[in-house]
Amino acid sequence: MKKQLIQTALAALTLAAAGYAQSAQPLRVIVPFEFIAGSSTLRAGQYTVSRLVNTSAVAIRPAENARGVIMLTSRLESPGRREIGELVFHRYGDRYFLAEVWDADRSTGSQIPTTAQERERAQNSRKVLAMIFVAAR
Repeated sequence: MKKQLIQTALAALTLAAAGYAQSAQPLRVIVPFEFIAGSSTLRAGQYTVSRLVNTSAVAIRPAENARGVIMLTSRLESPGRREIGELVFHRYGDRYFLAEVWDADRSTGSQIPTTAQERERAQNSRKVLAMIFVAAR
């Protein structure tokens, strides 16, 4: 029931977000590996990442206009302004999970909620968690 409610809320957010403007400066990144964002697996490639105005949601869209992902996030604060934007990934074995999105020229970011799949991978992984940073342009 909870999962169904979350999926319904995300679907409504997706429809509502289509009519809203996105943040003025989306991040453009090249992610050199397949990764998991929320419940979606995205292949390596170029992406545009933007925060949706007046929401706590982040949109990730592939450059080739394929389907993207919209995820609800929580706000992160950095002690100082960041010069460049970046994505932070958690790696367990050969799987990468998007964990954070940091805006360029700001001191704020977005934290992606940990999914059940990531928690399971973390418990079953014999390797230490690695944090991977991908700088945005």
